[in-house]
Amino acid sequence: MASPLVLPSPRRFSRRWGALLWVYAFAGWPSASSASSASTASSPSVSPEALASLVPECSGNVYDAFLRAPLVAPHKSSNRYVIPERDVVLEVEASVMAVLSGDLESAWDHAFAAGFVLCRDPIADDAIYVWQPALQYTGWASFAVRPGGRPLIVEVPHPVYDTHTLDQGVGIFDALSARAVIVAGAHRCANRQHSACDGITGVCGRGPERYRESDMAHTVDSVFHAVHRVLAVEFDSDWVLSLHGMSERGISISDGTTLMTRAHSPVVRFAEVLTHMFPKIPVRSCNPFEGRRDDGAHVCGTTNVQGRQLNGLETEACVGTATVSSDRFLHLEQSISVRRYWRAVAQALDRILPRQNPGPRVSRLDDE
Repeated sequence: MASPLVLPSPRRFSRRWGALLWVYAFAGWPSASSASSASTASSPSVSPEALASLVPECSGNVYDAFLRAPLVAPHKSSNRYVIPERDVVLEVEASVMAVLSGDLESAWDHAFAAGFVLCRDPIADDAIYVWQPALQYTGWASFAVRPGGRPLIVEVPHPVYDTHTLDQGVGIFDALSARAVIVAGAHRCANRQHSACDGITGVCGRGPERYRESDMAHTVDSVFHAVHRVLAVEFDSDWVLSLHGMSERGISISDGTTLMTRAHSPVVRFAEVLTHMFPKIPVRSCNPFEGRRDDGAHVCGTTNVQGRQLNGLETEACVGTATVSSDRFLHLEQSISVRRYWRAVAQALDRILPRQNPGPRVSRLDDE
């Protein structure tokens, strides 16, 4: 068995180390022959079929890729979440953009340079590309992109702490043929250092304090936020669903603000359909609208940095206060019973989510 790897710094990780450790830890995965073809092919004029072979097939489907990630995530108070250096983030962004432009050779090269494995789902009917950190002990996000998917980006910032949100997020991505899913790779309380972003919480058990730098909903210096931003900018009409858990009973939903909203906004329509899907539990909206103002809404996501970015605070996502809503962000707080029944949430979304291409609604759900 190989000797344990020692990271070069407790909380910082560079592209040079990423590439070296990728080779050390994952040589031959997904397959040696596939990786070889990906690294040696160079013709820019090959057919789409040949170009697709530049990215090797994953060893399993998208469920396999994500459901094992939390098993090796930096755990609470471990101080092992690694903040990526800027060059790592830039390589990840370049890899995503290359996939979206069809330059799969460059996409693979950029992923390799960042210390990520890039592969494609071998089972899906449509193209799904999956990125995973070669060393998941870094705590970096894993994510999948379906370039031709429906206009929804699913985000799971707390897959370890918020039980069942991982299954829920990947399930919604699959069932709705969504554009992307982004999953954090560390416990939100992994590091003891606080985030530079504002907001107070007690979730890490030390009383009220600022959010930790390992909390992907409250830091902008992460692969998670970088991928969110690239996709949100590139697909500037897509909605973003941020999945969370709460101890209170029911559902609390917001657009990342507590501002008044219009009666037919996505957050209102989503709240109305969820009320129908979950008639026995309270469904509260943080956003009042004509004829309705809910009291007792919990955790409205106003300090969520992905929501702030979508709501116009591109350069102030860490500390700004949104004064307008883009109507693109859906911050969903849920009791554990709701998280377990993710198909109902998927069906509610399916009723209101625009479809990029005509086709049957939630065909994968209907088959079950």
